[in-house]
Amino acid sequence: MAAAFVQSSFNIANAGGVALGGAIIGSGLGYGAVCPAGALLALIGLGLALCSGRLDRSGAPDPQGDAAAQLVRSTR
Repeated sequence: MAAAFVQSSFNIANAGGVALGGAIIGSGLGYGAVCPAGALLALIGLGLALCSGRLDRSGAPDPQGDAAAQLVRSTR
């Protein structure tokens, strides 16, 4: 089930990127503006990944408690 969610998230991200690129080209900015927009999205993704890693290492309490961990353990 988790693998299906991962694959779905990639498909949604690809569709979102295509929609954003099409909107940029359609707005009259041209093909040259697509690359900077893609780079900006990559930087946002990197920032989110770094923030997520820091939260994992900080020992901050999980807002969902142990319910998520128990669910993962029960599916193994």
